[in-house]
Parts: sequence; C-alpha cells; structure tokens
Amino acid sequence: MRKLKKSDKRKKQEKKDFIKEYKKHLKCEICGETHPACLEFHHTEQKSFNISSAVRSSSNLDEIKDEIKKCKVLCSNCHKKMHYDENHSILLDK
Repeated sequence: MRKLKKSDKRKKQEKKDFIKEYKKHLKCEICGETHPACLEFHHTEQKSFNISSAVRSSSNLDEIKDEIKKCKVLCSNCHKKMHYDENHSILLDK
C-alpha cells in the first residue's frame, strides 16, 4: 500500500473539509432532511465520477466542485428510493 505524502494528506483533508462544510448548508430536495451525514449527491447529468470516491482519490477540489454542479442533493433514503424506482420502472418497461 502506498504511503501518502504530507501534501497528499493535506489535499485529501481539504476535500473532506470542503464537503463537510458544503453539506452544512444543504437539504434534501425531496423531503427537506438537513443532517449532513444523510445527504448525498445524485447525478442528473452524465456522471464522470462518484463524489465520495473522488474525495478519497487523486481528484482535485475543482474537479469535485464541477461534478457537484451536475447533481442534486438527496438524503440517503430519498436517493435509494429514486434509484429503486428508476431500476424497477426499467424492468417493468421491458
């Protein structure tokens, strides 16, 4: 396993801190949930990468901010329900 350099650790922490602070000012667009631990990013446009994975990876903060612009904010429950409905409507349409 590769050891992270101090600069890499600092950048990773900067990304985590940004997301944590950013989520403090958001709410689920469906139910209004505001707890940051419950909020997720749901892509409404072509997904380049997963936001949570990017925070842990080598993606830079500007790339993450650009990806967030392609998303709407949902709580975990509403996000799961939305994907469930999308997946099951596809199955029913076949």
